[in-house]
Amino acid sequence: MENQVWKWVLNQQDESELKHLINQLKVKIPGFRKGSIPKNLKPLVINYLLKPATLTRLSRRKIELHKEMQDKYKFHVMSVEELKNIQDVSPSLILYKLLTEDEGERASSLFVDLLENYGEEGLRELQQERETKMKEIYFKEDNNENEIILEPAKEKLDESKVIQDRKTEKISKKLDEKIKSLQFELEKVQSEFKEYREKQKNEQSEKNKQIQKLKEESGLMTKNIEHINSKYREEKIIWELEKNNLILELKKVKEENKSLRDNFLDRRDNFTTKVGLTEKKKIYVVGNPRNNRILENAPYELVVVERNEVTEVDWSECDEIWVLMYKIDHRVIADLSSLVKRKLKFFETFQDFKQEIEKGREIYEEQKVGS
Repeated sequence: MENQVWKWVLNQQDESELKHLINQLKVKIPGFRKGSIPKNLKPLVINYLLKPATLTRLSRRKIELHKEMQDKYKFHVMSVEELKNIQDVSPSLILYKLLTEDEGERASSLFVDLLENYGEEGLRELQQERETKMKEIYFKEDNNENEIILEPAKEKLDESKVIQDRKTEKISKKLDEKIKSLQFELEKVQSEFKEYREKQKNEQSEKNKQIQKLKEESGLMTKNIEHINSKYREEKIIWELEKNNLILELKKVKEENKSLRDNFLDRRDNFTTKVGLTEKKKIYVVGNPRNNRILENAPYELVVVERNEVTEVDWSECDEIWVLMYKIDHRVIADLSSLVKRKLKFFETFQDFKQEIEKGREIYEEQKVGS
């Protein structure tokens, strides 16, 4: 509330009093020289005086009343009703005095009371009426004396006034030029901002088009993927059917091969019986010796079983099983041992394998001669 009281009090002061306050309180207004009051910008000056730091200094600034007025009234001990009824002192001066005497609460109460009784317009009229009466009573003689004292210097004051008016006019001209410059800069910034907004709008529109295009391409790609997946499922079904057919064909071929092989073995047995020779042993050799000459001249029917064929062979069809340990690893031997529940013959080196074949050849030749 005190701020409202101060604002009203300061609004009742003329420009010379405000200028005096600015000088006394060393208030700086950006864009203006120290101590100068911008013409027709009284509200701006008052706003700077009402800033917290400045207002604090203003409240501590004690004022001295006219001696006769000071002897007549003791504002700090008078009630609100008594203060309101003072006829020869302006309300703004009474409030000013209370505010600078740490009587802010009483000043606020008086101001509220005056507003309630007179209203804003009525209070302004009351201020003018009592201010006129105050000057007539307390400052008339002083003004006369001042006029007498200042009379010799009147000409000099007139000259100073002309100089001051010129300075004021120059400052006002500079201020107008500055305002025009700022107005030009503002228009320039507004124009640039408008262009920027238009550019942003166009860029956003282009982005939206690209996003829409990407969405359409994404939808088309999704349809293509669904079509490909559908085609894949169809082809997978066909492939499964073809695979099953191939498995059946392979099974049929294996059965035919087995039939042919059994027929061959029967015919071979008959032939061996007729010529009186001993039938060759059928031996499965696990591990490829990579020596065709030994295999062809062997006195046995040697069938090589590769490492990857161990689990696919019918081990019941052979008479013996030879394992070339220098050609296979222990894992294959372990698999073989789990599959075959019969005696295995192991060969550590190729030389051992060769000697076993030579030994068999000698026995086979003896049987051949004897028959």
